[in-house]
Amino acid sequence: MAGVAAVAVTAIGVFVGLPRNDAPPAPATTSTDSTAVRVFTYGSSMPGESRYGEIKEYVESSTRAVVEGLLYDSGLGYPAAKFEPGGEIPGFVLTLDPDTADAFMREQTALESGLFAPVTVQTQSGVSATAWEWIGATDGMPRIDAWDGSTAEYGQAVDIRALSVGDCFTNSDGRTALTVWCDAPHGYETLHVESLPAAPYSVDAIDATAAERCDDAFTGKVGERADASELAIERFLPSREEWESGDRVVLCAVYKPGALLEGTLDGG
Repeated sequence: MAGVAAVAVTAIGVFVGLPRNDAPPAPATTSTDSTAVRVFTYGSSMPGESRYGEIKEYVESSTRAVVEGLLYDSGLGYPAAKFEPGGEIPGFVLTLDPDTADAFMREQTALESGLFAPVTVQTQSGVSATAWEWIGATDGMPRIDAWDGSTAEYGQAVDIRALSVGDCFTNSDGRTALTVWCDAPHGYETLHVESLPAAPYSVDAIDATAAERCDDAFTGKVGERADASELAIERFLPSREEWESGDRVVLCAVYKPGALLEGTLDGG
């Protein structure tokens, strides 16, 4: 997909994943200071991961840890953790520098607000730490044992007409899409993308051509006409300026009125 630009929601998912195999080993802490401030991380803020460089100045030491909980792939490039019985979540406990711990906690809680909330968890070795828990529902999100980064490219803002057939997305404003892993609930799946032949600009003519091409693609993919299906088609067209500059790409996407899509048109 062209024109990918990371959006704020990507930054929110900092507590995701496990360290790569080539990640440097993290220094272990043996501190038993009950006043120490500790956080449990399970993602890109762990030692050896992409965001650790941004926060390492706050960290005094770290050690591997496991807490009780369930992990889901949100489809937006980061997981959603629920710290409840039924599974295990591996990660790291970071012991914070006491001189900057309060500042870190304030900044992190503000960054996560709206999607994650701070809670206290206890590791299998009995260490208490703060972790950030997904506050929304996880219905439809795929369960995962650990986040391996394989869906980290999702949760990106792209021009809708830069998507490819089969791409899933959500949060459409008519111009920008937020890419989503198709195995997670999503608003739209790209059905057809085509650059139309040069012609004088007419939004009605462009839309009529796009509607015909999209209906044909829907029938070929689904096996029935869109007007006889529980699914619907939305068309995305170039503006006059784009058309006259030579950008004549039209895109149509499938959605389900009043609900999110689960799975794909190919049966995935």
